[in-house]
Amino acid sequence: MRAIEPIPSEFVSETLFYEYKDPVTEAMSKVKEYTAVVVRKNGEYYGIVDDRTLARKGVLKLNKRQSIGKFAKKVPVLDMSTTIEKAILYFYFEGVKALPYFDSGEIKGIVKRSELLKAILSLHLVSKYTVENAMTSPAIGIDANANIAQAKSAMEKNKINRLIVMKNGSLYGIITLRDIIEMFAKATERSPQRRNYYYTISNTPVGSVCQRSVLSIEQDAPLEEAIRVFVERGISSLVVTKNDKPVGIITVRDIFALIASFSSEQENKIIISGLDNYTKEYEEDIRAELNDMVNKINRFSKIKVDYVTLNVKRSKVRNYEMHGKVVLKQGGSVAAASTGYSISSVLKDIVEKLYNEVKDRKELIVAQFKGNNVVMV
Repeated sequence: MRAIEPIPSEFVSETLFYEYKDPVTEAMSKVKEYTAVVVRKNGEYYGIVDDRTLARKGVLKLNKRQSIGKFAKKVPVLDMSTTIEKAILYFYFEGVKALPYFDSGEIKGIVKRSELLKAILSLHLVSKYTVENAMTSPAIGIDANANIAQAKSAMEKNKINRLIVMKNGSLYGIITLRDIIEMFAKATERSPQRRNYYYTISNTPVGSVCQRSVLSIEQDAPLEEAIRVFVERGISSLVVTKNDKPVGIITVRDIFALIASFSSEQENKIIISGLDNYTKEYEEDIRAELNDMVNKINRFSKIKVDYVTLNVKRSKVRNYEMHGKVVLKQGGSVAAASTGYSISSVLKDIVEKLYNEVKDRKELIVAQFKGNNVVMV
């Protein structure tokens, strides 16, 4: 069943509006309260700010001199003609928690992604799938004794927002970039002598600040069960287990990616996001490279590829960043990230990583990186 119905007006929630030059510190508590706030510049829509857009800047210490506009992301605007299916695609491609809703010539509010999750349940869009069909495996984990600096570095290296925390080989908790930002902000307010950025994150063990009450779900559970937990508990990720052992992670965006694959009419269901006016010209070459990889995988593996996602981002530091995921029809999925100065070299690298991950899929249960407390689970 395709969600071709337009977004109901009941999906629209109130939010707050800020001008570009307003201090970001004024909006911090409101972002959490409203999920996202809208930023305007000279009275015109400029973008939205949620905890993800704040985290993507990589800034742990915020001050009054930083304008909220610096943290805003310009995302598509929904309106009365936008279908539920199209809105789901926007949420997947943009990776935000809310999108602005436009009506009668102005922004009326926001549509939270939680409303789209409810629509997915009511329309039974994923009733035939299990958690394994959408999860990412292996997930990146970190030892509870590692410090916050190592956790932040692992997130940046792998282009992710959360890590599974392990202790003595068992699941201990989960830590997100939002946890780190909030921890540092509270430490700064509470203890002026701890305001030194390096001291704080280098001497705080992950196990002391991670979320201990971790919710998990078995990989063979119905996918709708995971969505219900997301909606009812207001969370965005679950640790996936098999026989009570962590084997991966599933996020709200993983579910949106699965639904995006339904809408893909491209060969091999390849979904490419993040292309801008400059990188758009490379789309055909990128798609051809990914198609070759899929065909190669399907030749050597009995486990066929269901769909592939690839996000492309231009960075001021390393020029290009790519984050890819191969979802298998059986056996979960694998993910990889790559950065570099040449789009062709980054593409080649991430394709090679994804191919090798799938090739060794049966052996990817637990792989430990010695010396940095980072593990694959």
